[in-house]
Amino acid sequence: MSDWLSKRACDSCRRKKIKCDATTPQCRNCQSASVGCTYNDPRRKRGPKVRRGPSGLAGLGLSPGPTPGHEHDLALHHSPSVFHIDNSTEGSPSSLPLSNQQPSPRSQSVRHETTGPSVRATDRATGWVSPAAVELAAQRVRYDLLVALDTAMPSVPVEDIVDQCISLYLQYYFPICPFVHEPRLRANASLALPDSVEPNVNVSSPPSLEAEMMAMMAMRSFTLVTAVCAVTALNLSFTLFPDGHRIEQPFLAASRDMFRLYEDYDIENPDWTSMAIRLLHSSALHTCGRTGRSWHALGEVRLIATNLYIPSRSMPAQNFDPLEAQMRRFNYWISKMAERSAMVLNNRQVDLRTPFFERSLEHLFAAPDSLPLLDSSRKHNEHPFEERLLTGVDLCCRLWALAADVISKVQSTDTHESNTQQISPSAPAGNISHLFESYIEFIAVLDQMPPWLESPESIVCSDEEVYHYQKTCFFLQRTDLLVTYHCLKMVILHNCTSLDLTAALGLNDEPLAVALQKTQIAYDLLHILDNVPLQSLQVGGEPCVEKIRQVGSILLELVQAVQNTTIKKRAKDCFARLLNYLTQLNSRVSMELSSDFTG
Repeated sequence: MSDWLSKRACDSCRRKKIKCDATTPQCRNCQSASVGCTYNDPRRKRGPKVRRGPSGLAGLGLSPGPTPGHEHDLALHHSPSVFHIDNSTEGSPSSLPLSNQQPSPRSQSVRHETTGPSVRATDRATGWVSPAAVELAAQRVRYDLLVALDTAMPSVPVEDIVDQCISLYLQYYFPICPFVHEPRLRANASLALPDSVEPNVNVSSPPSLEAEMMAMMAMRSFTLVTAVCAVTALNLSFTLFPDGHRIEQPFLAASRDMFRLYEDYDIENPDWTSMAIRLLHSSALHTCGRTGRSWHALGEVRLIATNLYIPSRSMPAQNFDPLEAQMRRFNYWISKMAERSAMVLNNRQVDLRTPFFERSLEHLFAAPDSLPLLDSSRKHNEHPFEERLLTGVDLCCRLWALAADVISKVQSTDTHESNTQQISPSAPAGNISHLFESYIEFIAVLDQMPPWLESPESIVCSDEEVYHYQKTCFFLQRTDLLVTYHCLKMVILHNCTSLDLTAALGLNDEPLAVALQKTQIAYDLLHILDNVPLQSLQVGGEPCVEKIRQVGSILLELVQAVQNTTIKKRAKDCFARLLNYLTQLNSRVSMELSSDFTG
């Protein structure tokens, strides 16, 4: 290894921001994670980074209001409701350049100017924002994204970057969270291309109501497309998307910046994208290790769903767009799964009650009257592929609902016993009976797994490319279902043990028997992890890591408490193997927790 190379960290360690020993042919971190050890990324200049204004708005004569100082955050968080254009005309040219930087030849084609006199964008007393100023700032966001993409990947056309992100998202994330509509998503992809940046934005005359509505629709579509691209770039591993780390920040920043421009309008006039965008932002922020902000975004989805009319399939609304109604339902049910996951894995307080229209329907997603979400003209989406995918999502949704029902009954039984046992000793018996029935239903939920999920290799396709595409999707669903099932099984047993309710599940409540059951669940989970592609676990992202970490933390507690040497040894072995998987999954949250612990 050359002298200069030995003094720098490898590409993988630099992206994770961890110390690299630079040994050949693989550093220790890459060796333990079983990834390639390369030195291909260009070196960056040392020294403090130059602070940019929020999306370069200062070059427009726009100045942001006071915002929290989180310079280390991945995306910009300025609020559009406080930015304003200087109202004075002294020394103000009739046209202001969008940026003082020198763009590359590709971004030069989208450089544009604003025309007309300077206008005030915000009335600070009412919060009203000039539509022209919002459009001006929207053009700024689009332009900044194009410049950032041109800097990150100068040799790749923007349309190819966006198309690749959408295609990867549909293959690896749609099978788990089907809350986008492929034809509409691809049609709106053009809004992130150079042609979407208008050569001139006239701020001297107010736009018509129709033009204003079209602008809002365009901003919504742009926000959704860039959010999809951000989630794809952030979550996919280096082997699946080598350039993802170069474009994750520009896409996430552009999506969140554009969203802030019309957030007030979106709250007053929500549609299905209002939930989808927030779910995507929550996922992206979770991957970045910003769990608090991720939970906040998920909470906004809950508030939107509270105020948004969600038509029931059994009682459809008159004169309501069928696709809009279906997407509202799908996004709502996925948000409920996300809430239940946050409750189990992150101890978040959520409403565990099942919605009335979720109780009465066996198939929430894979219903006969569901409209297709995938583009059926593409060969890998041919019937019955989408129907099978939605059947798997139904199963996952039912799994979380049943687990939440068990945990809810555990909590209510504990509360009842502590508050009213002296008054009504017979009441807990009824609660325990209901708890047992719910637990049996949860245990049996995966007994009748469809054949394409039981064995994804068994699907029949005449086209080899289609076979591999669909097999990958079904493996992703199978992995998610089984990892989730064993994690929930461990959490339920652990909760019942801590509340002396193990016998209520029909299990032996002797301490050694409980310890043996916990190690067996961990062993079963490891058997699953050993027999699915590592790629399926990597695509699962932070939620998959959190499930494995949850089982590991319960095992670690068991190792410290159990006295039996045989069970202790088995628990230690399982814990070490789970820790090895966590290392291979390159979790940003795990790395932050590790650095906090060691630092």
